[in-house]
Amino acid sequence: MTDPRGDQVRVAVYGSCVSRDAVEYLDADRHQLVTYVARQSVISAFSDPVDDLDVSHVESPFQRRMLNGDAEGNLMERLSGAEPDVVLWDLTDERLGVLRSPHGEYLTRSVELIGSGIDTDLQDTWELIEFGTDEHFALWARAVARFAAALRAADLIDKVALVRVPWATRSTDGGIPPHPFGHRPVVVNRRYHRYYRHLAGVHPWKQVRVRAWFAKADPDHQWGHAPFHYHPATYHAMCARIETLTDRLPPGSG
Repeated sequence: MTDPRGDQVRVAVYGSCVSRDAVEYLDADRHQLVTYVARQSVISAFSDPVDDLDVSHVESPFQRRMLNGDAEGNLMERLSGAEPDVVLWDLTDERLGVLRSPHGEYLTRSVELIGSGIDTDLQDTWELIEFGTDEHFALWARAVARFAAALRAADLIDKVALVRVPWATRSTDGGIPPHPFGHRPVVVNRRYHRYYRHLAGVHPWKQVRVRAWFAKADPDHQWGHAPFHYHPATYHAMCARIETLTDRLPPGSG
């Protein structure tokens, strides 16, 4: 497909591997990934920075960048600096909640934070606020209002596409995917409902949706078997919807 602007569509991802992995299935001649902001709840992104987080023992450069980015709350800096044509936003990294310091700063309780041992160290003095609770939802809703205002100020809000792909309850082999951290897909999908309902009242976001019956987990996924690691057919379905959005971009939209 020929890009009418003569260059690539600049794609930013704010979220998780759900959106990031889908980008790999987009037409590479037409689409370019320009930034990937992961492991950063909108709550921590719009709270005061955490200045003394030590991630020097984390071996992966990617994981260190994500942990530092979460501590800094660099979401808007990353998105604005990338000058994207489209921003794919999924809520998957909200799933483990946030930690609140005694002084009111927040960190995303990400897999990296847990795997690094930082989560265990912090929980002696920091409070865990679990995803799906009334407190988490209230904090998240307030942060979303700030996020939407920042997106409008940066002229990005109409470039955001909300990626709504439910966690898979079945794998392509007919089995049931593992439940990471004990989170059953049916329960998690139900918890997400009010978050999506709230977003619908904030802005008429573009959406990338895949129905539950078409969301299948892949036992052979490169990142492992999980309800949010999908079969290629699911990613192709996501990309078909993404490309209906990027096909409409006018020349010079970025």
